[in-house]
Amino acid sequence: MNSKNLRPLLIILSIIGTVFYAQTAFSFWVWTPETNKWVNPKYSVKETPAEQLQLGIDLFESKEYKESIKEFKKLLKHYPRAREAPEAQFYIGKCFENQEEPFKAFKQYQKVVEKYPFSELAGEIVQRQYDLGIKLLDGQTQRSSILTTLAGNNYDVIEIFKAVIKNAPYGDLAAPSQYKIGLYLLEHNLFQEARDEFEKVLNDYPNSEWIKAAKYQIAITDSKRSTTAQYDQK
Repeated sequence: MNSKNLRPLLIILSIIGTVFYAQTAFSFWVWTPETNKWVNPKYSVKETPAEQLQLGIDLFESKEYKESIKEFKKLLKHYPRAREAPEAQFYIGKCFENQEEPFKAFKQYQKVVEKYPFSELAGEIVQRQYDLGIKLLDGQTQRSSILTTLAGNNYDVIEIFKAVIKNAPYGDLAAPSQYKIGLYLLEHNLFQEARDEFEKVLNDYPNSEWIKAAKYQIAITDSKRSTTAQYDQK
């Protein structure tokens, strides 16, 4: 085929490609008479934060967690000061929690505490964070000692319980959180560190119901530390 015959073919192919690209590009855009604009539903946001929040909740209740997170993030981006913003951030945490990602859930819940310190959700968030810490702690306890040695320690557990203490230092969950930190360290044979944390239960929460348990664990810690020292000397 000579160049004269090839040129019309190239022009036709170019036109077809342009039309196809235009159709593909505009297929993602929708004309809205209310605003007289083309909008992409993927990036569009509802006219009010309440409507945007409800959209995210509807997706959450349908267990479409990834899409739900996207809609809540839109609310936070476009309506950062709206009264619905703390709840949107809270639901992002719930999405990760329902997807069995406890540490990511903890991080998202913590954002509510840090960005919206006067939110009415604070009490529920502290409880959820504590429950997530227990879940991670139980998972660590169930791991074999060999697996723990290979994988190393997971200090996410400590970070969560410390956050619970910081978020509600005078709450009912502060003392047990402090105790759980010591328990985690003891289970990983960090005897001195564990003892220090159990001592904090005695010093910081002298009237707590966890005093007796902390004293018992201190005795266990001292016993194990002594046994380990004797073994190392042999």
